[in-house]
Amino acid sequence: MKAYDLLKSHFEFNMLDVTMEFNEYIEFVFVRKETLFFVFYKDFKETKNPKGHIKEYYKSRGWKKVKFLKQ
Repeated sequence: MKAYDLLKSHFEFNMLDVTMEFNEYIEFVFVRKETLFFVFYKDFKETKNPKGHIKEYYKSRGWKKVKFLKQ
């Protein structure tokens, strides 16, 4: 298992675009070099496909890697 030394970032979802929708699923965001780490809320049930949408959105914005962590 990989271990990452991460500090919570001051990352904010933009109210003017689709990222505000992601805010309802994501509790924490960590940024490390060119990688975004997203942590879902504990009670999150994957009924939609937010992981795919989040990955697609941020990779199109120039992020090299988008990863999801479990709490």
